[in-house]
Order: sequence, then structure tokens, then C-alpha cells
Amino acid sequence: MAEEAGLSLRRDRTITPRLKKVEYKGFRGHNGEVAYQRRGNKVLFSAITEAGETTSTVNAAEAVVKAICEAEGVDWRGEDFGSLEFYDLMTKVGYPCRKLEDWEINRLGVVVGNVDGKKQIQVTEWIPVVVPESDGAQGNNAGSLSLSAVQGFIEAKRE
Repeated sequence: MAEEAGLSLRRDRTITPRLKKVEYKGFRGHNGEVAYQRRGNKVLFSAITEAGETTSTVNAAEAVVKAICEAEGVDWRGEDFGSLEFYDLMTKVGYPCRKLEDWEINRLGVVVGNVDGKKQIQVTEWIPVVVPESDGAQGNNAGSLSLSAVQGFIEAKRE
């Protein structure tokens, strides 16, 4: 079941959004990188390492979340972590079976649980997100993720 996006990623169309980059630990030494943008408690990330060179963001979701938290100075074991929402923007870069213009966003269901007696980040679900077609549909103060905001993120990721 898809949910309506509530990401706060609106931006002035004349300014490229500032994206940060972080490396995450992949399997068998195949580390990857994601571009990400944090606005308040919303974090949108997307692979910038070509598929086949690293572990996908879906398969390494816990490592991606942990790397972003470390880069942002957020203790994933602390109370602040529970208020963060993570969104994976899947594009052709990370998933070569997709067409260049084809992308998908999923909100990650993230919890901290015990695995073998140790606290670990666990991604329990990927919830498809519906992105409104226009910025005006939600009004200027809604802070929703719009099609133009996603396209701006994708363009900035290519730079």
C-alpha cells in the first residue's frame, strides 16, 4: 500500500539543492555511496555508486541508515533517532533494470532491535510513496515531496 509523501524538500527553483555524500558498508567489501538530503526529520537518499560495483541500497539499507546517522551526528541508539524518517529514491544508477526516467521512492520502516544480544538498526519494511504531480497541489506550506523536488534531487545527484 502506497502512502502520500510528507517530505520537506521544497526549494527555490533557481538553487540546486545541497546534497551530501556518505559511504556505506556493503557486503564482501563492496562499499557504496549515497547522496542524501536531510530536512528536519526527513532524509531522502539515493545510490550514486553504479549497480554491480556495490551492494544495493535495499540490501544494505541498515548500513546506509547508520552511515547517514554518523555523518549527521545522530546517535542511532538515542531518542532522536526514532523521530527520523528515511526515504530511498531508487533510480537507474542503483538499479540498472530501470529506465533513465524511471524512479521509485520507498519510506523505510526502521527500528532498533536486539540481534544476537547487540543493538542493531533493522529495516523492517519498504513502503512505496506516492509523489504528487505538482507543487501547487499541497500549497506552499505543506512541505510535501513534489515531482519537481524529486527531479531536482536527481539532477543534483548527477552533478
